[in-house]
Amino acid sequence: SSIKAYENQEYPYEKLIDKLEINGKLEKNVPLFNTMFTLQITDNTLIEVNGIKYIPYNYECKTSKFDIIVEAYPSLNHMRFDLSYSSKLFKRETIEKLSAQFIEILQTVISNENILIEDIHSKLI
Repeated sequence: SSIKAYENQEYPYEKLIDKLEINGKLEKNVPLFNTMFTLQITDNTLIEVNGIKYIPYNYECKTSKFDIIVEAYPSLNHMRFDLSYSSKLFKRETIEKLSAQFIEILQTVISNENILIEDIHSKLI
C-alpha cells in the first residue's frame, strides 16, 4: 500500500539494489528513484519594472527535494550542469559514475545529431 511505501521512502538505494540482488540486471529494470531535469534559460541580468530593480540572487541549496536533480544552464559556447542528490539514498561514488555516464550520452548525441534514442546505448558500448 501507499502508506508502507512512504514508511520506506528513505531506504538507501544501494542497500535496496543489494537486497533485491539486481546489480547485474539493473539496466533492464525500471529505475527506482525520482529525478527532475530543469533547463534554466536565463540571462541572470538586472530587471527593472516600475522603478523596482530585481537582481538575481545566487544561492546554494543544501537540500535536494528529489532523489536526483539535474539543472542545465546553456550559454553561447557551452552548457553548465548542476547535479544534486539525496545523500541518504546515494553514495558519492554512485553519483560520480552516473554523471560520467550522462556525459558519455551527451557526447554521443552531440557527435551523432540524428541518432535515435533506442540507438544511444549501442553507441556507448
